[in-house]
Amino acid sequence: SVAACPSGSICNNTLGSFECGCPPGYDGTPGNCTECEARTYELAGVCVSCPTGSDSPRGSAEVEACVCLAGYTGPAGGMCVACAAGSFKAGNGSAPCEACPAGSYLNVTGGTQCSACPANTHSPAPQTSAASNATNARVLGSDDITDCICNVGFEGSDGAACAACAEGKYKPINGSSECIECAPG
Repeated sequence: SVAACPSGSICNNTLGSFECGCPPGYDGTPGNCTECEARTYELAGVCVSCPTGSDSPRGSAEVEACVCLAGYTGPAGGMCVACAAGSFKAGNGSAPCEACPAGSYLNVTGGTQCSACPANTHSPAPQTSAASNATNARVLGSDDITDCICNVGFEGSDGAACAACAEGKYKPINGSSECIECAPG
């Protein structure tokens, strides 16, 4: 008679014999194999959790199937780090975080999109951070709503919507300074 592995199992040939086991991406015992859930992968016949901040599809058979979630960055299967305030990552994967563009800010870590500055304000373009060497330098976007300052011709508080200068007044610079009276004549 020919022995066979139970349904849902696989046969692994060994020297002069065979061994039944669960297929890659499953755990359990032959005949009672269960697909690894999302956010897990199979390691030596057992489903284990992906590293923090990462996700994998059901039935993953290797740690490299775990990719960083939106708002986190790092290599597939490796440690994922939350994007710093002022930067974001919109989708899953190993792409780096991006700095919030001019006119926006993000005041939390692990963000997936930046918020627009209030009406008639802007935030500066991303800046490269000072670092001891070029390898450690990071591009940083605005990380607080108070980085959004009034445009030329508008007045108000940093981080709040700004109003146009009243008739007969002007403001030649960006920032929270008040509008000034026009010279007579």
